[in-house]
Amino acid sequence: MESSAESTLSPSWSDTPAKASIITRPLSGSTKHKQATLVNTSQLVTLFNGDSTEKFVVHKDFACHYSPVLRAAFNSNFLEGQTQEYQLQGTTEDAIRQVVNWFYTQKLDIRQLGPEGNIKKGQVDTDLKRKEDATLVELWVLADKLLVPKLQNAIVEEMQRIRLQIHHLPSGCYMVAYEKTQDGSPLRKFLVDGCAGSSVPQGLLKGLTNALPKDMLMDLFLAAKAAIVNSARKEMRPEQDMARYKVLED
Repeated sequence: MESSAESTLSPSWSDTPAKASIITRPLSGSTKHKQATLVNTSQLVTLFNGDSTEKFVVHKDFACHYSPVLRAAFNSNFLEGQTQEYQLQGTTEDAIRQVVNWFYTQKLDIRQLGPEGNIKKGQVDTDLKRKEDATLVELWVLADKLLVPKLQNAIVEEMQRIRLQIHHLPSGCYMVAYEKTQDGSPLRKFLVDGCAGSSVPQGLLKGLTNALPKDMLMDLFLAAKAAIVNSARKEMRPEQDMARYKVLED
């Protein structure tokens, strides 16, 4: 289900009239399951990250087709509509680069699996993986703010493909995921379920303690508790065998 503009945008994204307008009026012109068409080749818009000097230019047809937030902003009488520039807050340049690439190609530019996409377990460039995993999370958050659920779902599918192919937990992105999403986020659930259901040895999991946010530890506990069937849960209760908790006496 696509999120509503009112429930998805955070307060920091409604600090101008153009950004706020998307919250207070219904979205029109659904683009679900449709591909963008380049009609006005000379109409360009610019996306940039905060005070960064790097700017990303994209055809307005593509930006407005996929993001109702950008469509409202660039077609408004407010600052964004006048300048045709949109300042993105709380994201990264790599995430903006990825979203612009996706507008044009509907693909994610992920390199940790190698040029042929056939990198296996043990061949992974861990530094590249850590960087790209964090970028995928930043991109998911950015897509949420721009109201592009199709991109969010493509990101989760890509993260799952990586997980199945190389059998590495994306531990480098746990912190940023929990910093930038809220309780109940589908991305949080994906990361928790992937960690709880992994076949990674217990010793390696214990080594990840410092990489796990406190809230994620609680989510992992709840996920594990929910996975225990009632019969097994009953057997775990202390009253079933108090000898398990007693020390040897002389």
